[in-house]
Amino acid sequence: MSKGRFDLCTWCPELCMDRCVVAAVTGSNSATPRSKMALGWALERGLVKADADLARALHQCTGCLSCNEACKYRVDVEQALFDLRARLVREGVSPYARDVFETPTERLVAAQAAVVPEEMFVPEAQAVLFPGCHALLDDGGSAVTDVLGVFKALGIEFVGASRDAAICCGYPLWAGGYAGDFADRARRVTAVLRRYRMVVAASPCCAYAMRTLYAAAGVTNAPRVTLALELIAPLVVRTAREPLGLAAAWHDSCFLGRHLGQYEMPREVVRHVNGRPAIELRRHGPDAPCCGAGGALDRTHPLV
Repeated sequence: MSKGRFDLCTWCPELCMDRCVVAAVTGSNSATPRSKMALGWALERGLVKADADLARALHQCTGCLSCNEACKYRVDVEQALFDLRARLVREGVSPYARDVFETPTERLVAAQAAVVPEEMFVPEAQAVLFPGCHALLDDGGSAVTDVLGVFKALGIEFVGASRDAAICCGYPLWAGGYAGDFADRARRVTAVLRRYRMVVAASPCCAYAMRTLYAAAGVTNAPRVTLALELIAPLVVRTAREPLGLAAAWHDSCFLGRHLGQYEMPREVVRHVNGRPAIELRRHGPDAPCCGAGGALDRTHPLV
């Protein structure tokens, strides 16, 4: 853990306070980035006790990087706080059990079977769809159905499905501080998907985990991962059809935008399909607000 990153935040006048979705929703000053980093500063110096209450406070972060955009020194609050979560797990003082951060594979396999047509399960497929936990489990798997529908409409036939891909990428384990378990999951996912030339991730979170976090965990032989958006966008903008003409806005995802740097591509798709540019929200691009879904916050603070 690099020295000094907590110092910068601890003595800062909270220029990033308005960027934190957790502080905004809870209305608590103790949830601001500065307050959480100040806990890290105090913990490093032995001024506070490493206990469950402190751990709960450190988990009030979605890892959205919004505060990083507002910071003159670009302090990586996400990495600092997630490192502290891992430290507390190692010391046995985290209040959250490992099971909180894992979705049973059996549940994902069953959900996939319910929404993916059997003819999609082609063992010799060149590429495989990696749907992700939320896409499979939320709203009856409608997101997966939509992705497959777009593939069919665009004539994308080389992407198949596999029960091996109905597995959590491990991001919640990383966000929960279970670094060793995350590395084990990264090796497992890599082993079962290595035979494919391409893994098509429906979720930017999964793509970020497999592209960036796996390497950081020492798993360097991960398969080639592309976003479903990256696969379909060049094809969509070459199609000819009557534009929808809707009053449509685009909310930038933290993982797609700040973590993966994709801001213009989804706007190009909206512009082409709709016949007009997306309406820009007051805060957009790198300044877009977080929806609150990252950092495993939905598992540790479900009412936030």
